[in-house]
Amino acid sequence: MLKQLKPEQGSWPFLITAGVLFVVANAFLIREGYWLGWGLPFVLIIVLLLVFSFDKLLWITVLFTPLSVRYENVFAGVGMDVPSDIFITLLSVSVIFKFLFDERFDKRILKHPLSIAIMLNLVWLLFTSITSSMPLVSLKFLVSRSWYVLLFYFVLSQTFSDTKNIKKYLWLYMLPLIFVVFYTLMNHNEYNFDQRASYGMSQPFFVNHGIYAAALAMFLPFLWLGLFGSNKMGYSLPAKICMFLLLCLFLVGMVFSYTRAAWISLAAAIAIGALLYLRFSVSTYVLGIFVAGLVLFSMKDRISLTLQRNQQVSADNFDDHVKSIYNIKNDDSNLERINRWKCAFRMTEDRPVLGFGPGTYVFQYAPYQRAKEITKISTNVGSLGNCHSEFLQPLAETGIPGFLTWLILIATGIFTGIKLYWGKHSPEVKALALSATLGLITYFVHGLLNNYSDLDKAAVLIWGFFAIIVSLDVYHTKQIKT
Repeated sequence: MLKQLKPEQGSWPFLITAGVLFVVANAFLIREGYWLGWGLPFVLIIVLLLVFSFDKLLWITVLFTPLSVRYENVFAGVGMDVPSDIFITLLSVSVIFKFLFDERFDKRILKHPLSIAIMLNLVWLLFTSITSSMPLVSLKFLVSRSWYVLLFYFVLSQTFSDTKNIKKYLWLYMLPLIFVVFYTLMNHNEYNFDQRASYGMSQPFFVNHGIYAAALAMFLPFLWLGLFGSNKMGYSLPAKICMFLLLCLFLVGMVFSYTRAAWISLAAAIAIGALLYLRFSVSTYVLGIFVAGLVLFSMKDRISLTLQRNQQVSADNFDDHVKSIYNIKNDDSNLERINRWKCAFRMTEDRPVLGFGPGTYVFQYAPYQRAKEITKISTNVGSLGNCHSEFLQPLAETGIPGFLTWLILIATGIFTGIKLYWGKHSPEVKALALSATLGLITYFVHGLLNNYSDLDKAAVLIWGFFAIIVSLDVYHTKQIKT
């Protein structure tokens, strides 16, 4: 844990005097009509928390992330999520200074294979930012990614040395998310839950229905295991009743988000969770994947014909909406994804090693569109999302090496979680490991069709879930093995 600064006994007169002067100055500003004066008390509270209680400000950041609101062009064309980006910036700068003067960071975290994979990816992001087609854009992306990793992976991983803090982190994000779900459903009700209106019902808190549904899906494994995991997480009956209501609420929110990628991701997590529970041998899994591949290859012509015949577009009817998932003939949403993916492949052909630079896809893909592939919703400015893939966007932006470091990072995290679940550990460790692993699986399966890892709403969860896995592996297995 990072060392907390405590006010010395002799400093209290100084603090009281500073507080009185602050109140006087604030009153003067308000009298003169400067609205900024109203915000000064909050600034003072944040500064005091940053100096004397760093961990509380970190928890406040997690709490306010689902409620933060996006403002564009706040400074020099740079957008900002308020208040989460403000807190994250202050915390990141503070952590850097603490690292310079505090030798207490646990080296075991740094030496873990997942941490090494993350640092390897960051190093490649730095290198490709230098060679980027748009260096300033890439530098902004790198700084943002580095801050998320620093706070929500490296710092949280040490905080999670106590499993109570893992649960605190999950609940601090979920509690405000309850408000967002109710808010979204009430907004959607005014449109009679029309599918076409679903895209922006979660605004201003979540920019679109996709990231809103992805966040909900990531918590469903935790809620399910908390309810039906043979009390492995130690929740009482009243707590389980609350979790059951919350599970139902999040499921309703997911259904009425009309986010097909989130539905697929949840189905994948259920299937993978069932396979992990059955615990077949590794050779059985490999054989199963091989047989499934052969079956799919032998049926490729029939599958292609079925895809071509499907003309069901997005609809309010849930059956029809599910059928539209594999419509690649006239569903504009699906066709636009394919258009963006083909652009990513063409960009990779031009710059296979270094890519165009982190964060540049949205500015560079337009010339790689083909007239016959452009849809009714195609643009040249990257509106309606970017590459729509957590895998192809890194391929286009950081080249094949960057893509491989990203795959290694994801695989290391997920396989570490599976190893923890299959290991001879305490029931609580196994349940938390499976919750985090399946939560990440829901996100990265969703990531086949969308990508939100550069947004605070998703980044706080992605890196936090990785931190859960690494902290369980470092802090909560040695004692059991002993």
